[in-house]
Amino acid sequence: SMLTHNLGISQNWLSDLAWWYFITTINDLGPCFVKAMQWVATRRDLFAPNVCDRLAHLHDNGTAHAWKHTHASLSKAFGDYKSKGLQVQGVIGCGSAAQVYKATLVQDSQERQVAVKVLHPRMTWLMERDMWLMDTIAKFIHSIPLDFIQMVNFPRAAATFG
Repeated sequence: SMLTHNLGISQNWLSDLAWWYFITTINDLGPCFVKAMQWVATRRDLFAPNVCDRLAHLHDNGTAHAWKHTHASLSKAFGDYKSKGLQVQGVIGCGSAAQVYKATLVQDSQERQVAVKVLHPRMTWLMERDMWLMDTIAKFIHSIPLDFIQMVNFPRAAATFG
């Protein structure tokens, strides 16, 4: 309407709000749900372009974890990684399961740029929880006595995803 236009409010504000809530919920559900929706975002042959566009925001907008976790993970994996020539410089990307750092590796007086990927805290537990939840939801949906739901076989799809 003229009022919403003059106030600078999007006429799709309710849609924007619903999508914001959906994306926030998917992020809160966990990394497996984010990965599933990332897959949906790439399947323009199966889903409407506006759905794919909205879900595409899940690709590189993960929540970063603290440097303390990265340092602990690198120390556990490599010991004193700094004395072994690994100099971590900064985050270059953050996804649903891990974040990636730009680093320099110095070995035998040779310096090369490398990427270091560090899983987010509790990732194994989160993925196991997510897969259990997906399986539970899939079995519930599959129990609905409608032919088209039975044909999709959500439990098989969830097992394949995991």
